[in-house]
Order: sequence, then structure tokens, then C-alpha cells
Amino acid sequence: MDTFFGAALVCNCLAMGSALVLLFFRYLPRSDPGRAAPAGAFGCLLAVVAATAVYGLRPWLVGIATVEAGMVFLLYRRSPMHLPGSLLLVSFYSAVLAAVTWYIHFAFTINVSALTRAFFIAGIPSMLVALPMSCVHSFLDIEAFCREKWARRNMPHASSVVNGPKVSVHLPCYAEPPDMVIASLDALARLRYDNFEVVVVDNNTRDPALWRPVEEHCRRLGERFRFFHVAPLAGAKGGALNFALARTAQDAELIALVDADYQMAPDFLARLVGHFDDKRLGFIQAKYNFRDWQDSLFRSGAYWGYQVSFSMLFRSRNDRMAAYPMGTSCVLRRAAIVDAGGWSMSCVTEDSEIGVRIQAVGYRSFTFDDPVGAGLVPETFAAFKKQRFRWTYGPVQQLKQHWRLFLPRRFATPSTMSVQQKILGLEHGFVLVTGGLGFLTAMPLALAALVSMLVHGEQPPMNRGLWIGLVMGLSSALALRWCRYRYIAGSASKDTLMAMVVDSSLSWICTCATLHGILTKNTAWRRTTKFKAGASGWRVLASVRMELALALILTAAAIGAIASDSSGFLLLIGAIFGLKSVVYYAAVCVAFVAERDLRRAAAVAST
Repeated sequence: MDTFFGAALVCNCLAMGSALVLLFFRYLPRSDPGRAAPAGAFGCLLAVVAATAVYGLRPWLVGIATVEAGMVFLLYRRSPMHLPGSLLLVSFYSAVLAAVTWYIHFAFTINVSALTRAFFIAGIPSMLVALPMSCVHSFLDIEAFCREKWARRNMPHASSVVNGPKVSVHLPCYAEPPDMVIASLDALARLRYDNFEVVVVDNNTRDPALWRPVEEHCRRLGERFRFFHVAPLAGAKGGALNFALARTAQDAELIALVDADYQMAPDFLARLVGHFDDKRLGFIQAKYNFRDWQDSLFRSGAYWGYQVSFSMLFRSRNDRMAAYPMGTSCVLRRAAIVDAGGWSMSCVTEDSEIGVRIQAVGYRSFTFDDPVGAGLVPETFAAFKKQRFRWTYGPVQQLKQHWRLFLPRRFATPSTMSVQQKILGLEHGFVLVTGGLGFLTAMPLALAALVSMLVHGEQPPMNRGLWIGLVMGLSSALALRWCRYRYIAGSASKDTLMAMVVDSSLSWICTCATLHGILTKNTAWRRTTKFKAGASGWRVLASVRMELALALILTAAAIGAIASDSSGFLLLIGAIFGLKSVVYYAAVCVAFVAERDLRRAAAVAST
């Protein structure tokens, strides 16, 4: 059976490589698409030849190739996927199936002590629980590679209007730099739309020097701008938005959300309001965009990480009306907010949370891959982590609050959600929960298995075909990540590399936020500071001390495993630990890159 699973893994991982060759030719500028098909066909042939060279020409190997070729053909003919995309999807999920079934077979048949075997078997349940939603998440992550025709538009397509229904623009703020908020208000004053008001709610800011200049500026801008300072006000941003909603003009049909650091384009409302002629349209979310990031390597990496989500993840969600508002650069129908029950005052991602309830009461939505304003990227890695903590903790809260909505209709809370909306609503939080629980089980069990094998002197052999498959699978995964940024988002090579490092650096904070979300009902609001940051020197290590500790532990485990067995299964475990340590070292690297950027900015400012 090891031979069967090894051959399947080798064949599918090499087929993934072939699909990537096809995709490279499809996306590479000035390439000749006519060269792609022969290259891809050659790659597929190479996959079969490689598997044959390792395992010999066996009937089941031919059967695997034949069945999967048929699946690729059917997917290509009966779905919106193009040929390279069909090959990528079939080979990817076939490789996942081969790897999972191999591990289960391996755990029960490996020639080790009962204790070591127990550690391997104990990891199977959590792996199987995580598998379905992990596959859904992977599909969302790669679907944009696989198709060019979509069912729904992801760009503004209604005629621009300058005198449509009244819009109430809500701008909540808390302890923000007044000059930044004033600049955002000035941008709103330049909107080329006649029928709007602006409601500014400053909640719980203690220092009058921060909110009084904003109040005075609103007064200067005229009666269209109304300012409220409220303290105390419960519910953080959700509480501020409910306060603003209660004080919105009676004739306002639409609510626009703008963060305090966002400077909106003059045509922000003119481009989006026309779509609300559809009376069942609940909200539109436009693409996040940012400014003043070009001179910082850290912020460049963070910027492209923000951008790629709209080109891939949110495009897939938009096609199934399963996206959600994101707190700024969005317009919502007032009736949809009211019908959904208003803003949550307990969920730290009140924006995406209300999206679930708006879907549940039957409203439609759009997510547009087109920016209508620009905000600020956090300047320090510590601030960046605070932002990502909130963005991870919130979906876990949503899952705990609304999981009954996502059940099959017979068992679910009554709603108008489609099957696709239920699946993607569940995926939004469940994939985080299983990832967090996986951290609690997979890493301790793997370390325990390693210690047990070292104590018992066990060195199980490792099938060479599996090595080929694992190396090819890892290479294909890295190539896919490169393509996400380089060809889908459009980043330069240097920015692509940094975006991949920045993305990896968030692994621990996402795990930490997930576990915190599982174990607690609520958490303190973690505001992302917009004040100018200063360099902190070696003290920056304090912000990544946990990542550094985990990296050192995994490095020691990897060295111990590889030193004990340089060819068998312990080498594989050592390699896995080593690769995981790189993810945690990435956080340390990014923290120091951000620190270096701050020092350079300070030096430029002083000259």
C-alpha cells in the first residue's frame, strides 16, 4: 500500500507542477500561449514517467493516470475552469487524498512501539475534522488561477450618479491623531455627490486635545457634518455605529462606512450608489487600498498581502454572494442593517458579523476589486499583529454565535441563506478553529512521537517516492504563493518575496487569537494605533518573543531528529520541524525589517 500511495502522491504532485507550467505561460507577460499546451502535456507525461521509474509500470498506476485525466476533461468541459485550472484542481485534491490516506495507513502499520504508534494515531481525528473546510479554503485560495469567466461582476458597473438617495457617511473614531481625522473629513467634503451627510462619533477618547480639533473642524465644514463625542459608550466600534445609526437623518436610505484614516476618492459615492437600484442589494464592499507604503519594505509586504485577498478570496466569495462588509470603503442599505438587528456590540469584527445576518434575511451583496479610498498600513509589526489578532478573533466569535445558521436547512436556524453561503460562512471561522486546535494537538503529538522514537531507538524507513512527492508538493505550494502575489495581485518580485515572508510571520498571532476566541466569550478592543511610531531598537524582540521561543524549540527538535536518522522517517519529521521553525523566524525577521524602516524614515526626516 505504501507503494500505491507513494505513486499517487508523486504522480499528482508532478501533475500540479505541470499545471503551474501552464499557468505561468498563461499569466507571463508577452509569452506565447501556444507553447503552454505542449509544455503542460510534457509535464503530465513526466509525472507518469517519474512514477513509473520509481515504482515500475503497474496497472494501477495507469489506472490512476487514466481516471484523473478523465476527471480533468470533465471538469474542463462542464465547469467554468480552463484547462490548466482543471488540471491544478484535480491534481491538488488527488494529492491531498493520497497524502491523507497514506498517513492513516502509515500510522496503523509502521513498525514502531505501541506508544509511538499511539501518538501517530492520535493525530488522525483532528486531521479528518479539519480536512473538509481546509479543502474549501484551499479552493477559495486558488480558484482565481483556475478560471477567467465569472458569474457575477466584481467591478462597479452601474451608471455614476451625483444626486441619488441620501447617504449618511458614518466615521467612528477613538483616540486618533486629529490631523489624520481632519484630512479624512476634508476628503469627504470633496465628494462629488449632492445628497449626503457625515456623522462623526468619537467614543471614549479621554484627551480633549485629540477630539476637540475634530469637533471644531466639523463645525467649520458646515451643517452637513455633525460631530458627537460620547463617553462612556459601551460596545467599542459597534456601539459607536449604533449611536450614529440612531442619529442618522430620517430620509437617509444608505449608510457608508469610512475609517478615521481613510481618505476617500471624490467619486466614492457616485460610483457605488447606482447599484442600489436593486432593492434587495444589502451592501457593497469596495477594495481596501492604502497609501504611503512605498518607502517601507515591511509596509510593502503588508500592502500586497491586503491586495491579494480581493483578487482571489473575495472574488470567489462575490460570485456566491458570500462576502461581507469590512468596516470601511463600503455602503450598506439602512433597511438591511435594521432588518438584521443593528450592529453587534460584542463581536470585535462587527462589520463581517453583520454581513452574516444580512445574508440570513435575504439581501444580496457585491464585493468590488476596485479601490475608492486609501488608508494607512501599520508602521510597526506589533501594531500589525494587533490588527490581525482582531481580524482572527472576530470570525471565531461569529462561528460561536451563528453556527446554527450554517447547518443543513432541517436543523438550522431559519434563514434565506443558500447552501454556498452556509458553507462559506462556516469556513470563515471553522478553518481558523481547526487550525488553532491543530496547533494544540499536532505539534505536541509530533514532538512526543519524536521523543518516543529517540528513546526506543526507532528508525522507520521512508519510501523514496514519498520524498519526491513531498518535495514537489512543497515546491508547487511555494510557486502558487508566488503566483498569487506576482501575477494575480501584480506585485514586483521584491515585494512578492516580502509579502510571502510577512504572510508567514502572522502564523503565531493567528493561532493565538484563534485559541483565545475558542476559550473566551469576548476580548478587549485592540485598537491599531495611527500615531507616528519611533524606533525601539532591540526592544522590538519583545513583540516576537513567543515566535522566537517556538522557532528555537522547533530548531532543536529538527536538529535532534536529523542527527539521529539521516535517511528515514526521523529525517522527514526533522525537515517538517525545520520548515515550521522558518515560519516563526519570519516574524522575527519582519519585526526587525519594520524597525529598520522606522530608523531610515527618522534619518530622512532629520535631514
